[in-house]
Amino acid sequence: MWAPSEQEPFFTPSVARELIARCYQAMNRIETYVLALLLRQLGYIEPDVARIQLPEQLAEFPVTDGHGVNFLLTASREKGIRLHFDQTISARERNEVLVGFLTLVESVQQIVSERKLAQDTADAEMPINWWYAIDQTLTAVEGNGEPVKALGKVLFE
Repeated sequence: MWAPSEQEPFFTPSVARELIARCYQAMNRIETYVLALLLRQLGYIEPDVARIQLPEQLAEFPVTDGHGVNFLLTASREKGIRLHFDQTISARERNEVLVGFLTLVESVQQIVSERKLAQDTADAEMPINWWYAIDQTLTAVEGNGEPVKALGKVLFE
């Protein structure tokens, strides 16, 4: 999701933080539609599937975008839909991918709203609540003068 770079050495004032927050806000209660769209575009599901429940366990999908940028799309009930980037990717490239993702999410949001489609169930375990908690924690960490080393680091076994 984010790692410090020369252009964005701190998480709290980073463009990435703002984009990630906007993505979570736009996806709130429509994650099932967004995940289905992404998995259709990646060829993992049939074209007629409109919604996919977020899995209880972390699901991972490698992605290469139209500009050759590689990243990992993950989905889970707790943390929602996230994009993970290698630490060698530039802040500019990462933020461009995040802008594209936000645009896609906002288009889904518009369709759900215009068609008055049922939204996902609101509960205490919604992914946006995870985002609010982690954002608050990382803001406090940096506010105490401690550096954030990464957000959303995926470990491979």
